[in-house]
Amino acid sequence: MPSQHAIQEYLDRVNAIRSSSTPAAFEQFVADVLKALGTGAVRNEFRTSPDRGVDFALWNDRLTPTLGNPLLIDLKHGVLSPERLNEAETALRQAAAKTGARAALLFYLDRGGKRFPSKHRGEPWIMRWDFEEFLHELTHRSFEEAILAKRNKMAHGVES
Repeated sequence: MPSQHAIQEYLDRVNAIRSSSTPAAFEQFVADVLKALGTGAVRNEFRTSPDRGVDFALWNDRLTPTLGNPLLIDLKHGVLSPERLNEAETALRQAAAKTGARAALLFYLDRGGKRFPSKHRGEPWIMRWDFEEFLHELTHRSFEEAILAKRNKMAHGVES
């Protein structure tokens, strides 16, 4: 797990990436964070375009009992809308059906800082997360603890 100092450095960078970066730069930033977390995430090199399909997949033994494997990760960056994120969720559900995944992360950074709450619809668990909020979670939880806490909130109807 990265040090608190490293997480703070990522937090310091996230607003610049949010406001003036490209989707490709956001993807590289997330890749750097996932690597620093030691997640073993694998970038999807088989997408038909940079904004199509799952961006990463990871296999994690600590998450297997609750969420299974793989854990799919999709990224969205730019001027976002609820409709665009709903479309991304639909695509993640389709990818999950093809791979047998029971969970996916939808990390996003909206240029205007808007937040789009998760929508619970059962398995597969699609966890929407503003990436800055995810980084804040990492200041006091491990990667796995943060993911499981998010899923548990959704399962118990605590998160809208």
